[in-house]
Amino acid sequence: MSISPPPRALIAATLQRRHKRFLADVTLEGGEALTAHCANPGSMRGLLEEGARVWLSDSYDPQDPKTHARKLRYSLEHIELRGAGGGPGALVCVNTLRANAVARLGVAAGRVPALRGLALRPEAPWRGSEAARFDFALHAPAAAPAEGAPLGYLEVKSASLSLSPGEAAFPDSVTARGQRHLRALMEVRRAGLRAVLLFVVTRDDAHAFRPAHELDPAYAALLSAARAAGVEVYAHACHIDPHAPPGPSAPAGVTLGAALPIVYS
Repeated sequence: MSISPPPRALIAATLQRRHKRFLADVTLEGGEALTAHCANPGSMRGLLEEGARVWLSDSYDPQDPKTHARKLRYSLEHIELRGAGGGPGALVCVNTLRANAVARLGVAAGRVPALRGLALRPEAPWRGSEAARFDFALHAPAAAPAEGAPLGYLEVKSASLSLSPGEAAFPDSVTARGQRHLRALMEVRRAGLRAVLLFVVTRDDAHAFRPAHELDPAYAALLSAARAAGVEVYAHACHIDPHAPPGPSAPAGVTLGAALPIVYS
């Protein structure tokens, strides 16, 4: 039986450019230039500063042939923005694939009070008139997550945008998918089940969260309607440490933090 090596520490680099949406050209500290996978389908507005310090994860596992076939070995994880006077500024996790794992671990650790004790089953389909696939189904703690009817559904969104100092926002561009999820969550609530939306704020300079009505007014309006219909909406900060020892308890050094106030107006 083969044993996979422990996760590797993140690798520091300098961002040159993002292109073709899912590619990022970077330069390692030793001078080597390479292209990393950018797992972020959004616009990444305000985050793509040429020359910014970034961190990469390395997917290569000598004992797993599937990783040998990956076209891009490295993935872009974090960007450090420039602060006032050119010094270090906000640290932002830009790999949107991290949000679900961070949310799952945070819920399991009891960091989301409204969800304490619940079991999560991933990739839960909703087959209402507004069909959708939610990130998690909510189950009673005594039940096996894969068995029985769920108590409700949880959708997780990664929020890395900031349009004003100290405030994170979502989305960073028009999101038809996000609008569909909100309509489906309202259906879930009308069916008498819990419908929960959790914004995982993946930047360390946010003290509040709000919908980005300037960029997607339809989403902002739907979010208010969903809240009025009984959908539970929460936003939580993240602790981001690219130097943290790698391990499964903090994907890429990211852990779920405290709840943030949500500003709807």
